[in-house]
Amino acid sequence: MIEIKLIENEDELKDRVEKTVRKAAKAVVVKDGKYLFMRTNKGDYKFAGGGLEAGESYIDALKREVLEETGYRVREIGDVVIHVIEKRVDAYDDKAVFTIEQKYYFCELDYSVCFDVDLTDSEKSLDIKVVFVSLEEALEANLKVLADNKPDMNAWVKREVVIMQRLASRTISDC
Repeated sequence: MIEIKLIENEDELKDRVEKTVRKAAKAVVVKDGKYLFMRTNKGDYKFAGGGLEAGESYIDALKREVLEETGYRVREIGDVVIHVIEKRVDAYDDKAVFTIEQKYYFCELDYSVCFDVDLTDSEKSLDIKVVFVSLEEALEANLKVLADNKPDMNAWVKREVVIMQRLASRTISDC
């Protein structure tokens, strides 16, 4: 398993209170050599998955989120391949630290039935679409979004770039 800690502006976090902790589960799905991503109308890509609801396990959240976002059920879940802890100044309280802990799992999906997606309003506003592309294509697009550095860039782009780079530098069997 790959362990990653992403801490933005570490010096700025010292005097802040750790207030918000979010946990999330993400799916790394490879089909015919291409990866499943959620593409947004801002040109970036992210892995499918999302936050745990109260009392929910990582596995249950992964299954629910993948079904909601892609319309496909998870058939098989492997071990955690990447574990990320990210800390940054909370966007809603500049005196607080926002921490997100994410676990990325290799998954296989059941493509025999596709259900309707059930996107949140924020996902709908980003016109999120399921796509299968090479890891390199998704990484290149996200690096371009980072370089453009627009003020409305999605907060996950930096993290997803790190994840994609780590995946690209290893073979699946290394993970």
